[in-house]
Amino acid sequence: MSAGLPTRDAKVQKSNGSVRITIPAEVVSEVDFEAGETVLMRPTEDGGLVVRGAGSVWESDY
Repeated sequence: MSAGLPTRDAKVQKSNGSVRITIPAEVVSEVDFEAGETVLMRPTEDGGLVVRGAGSVWESDY
């Protein structure tokens, strides 16, 4: 299952070759992964992001 990241208030920080996205508490219930979980991100055609837990496999990505 994927979750479109509600980016309206997300904070993006880049450091040491990685990106950290902090999702505000009020939108955490809208995504399907746990705090601190490693995630994979990819942009959507409409300018958003799809964020998925790294431990999952999605046939639609292949």
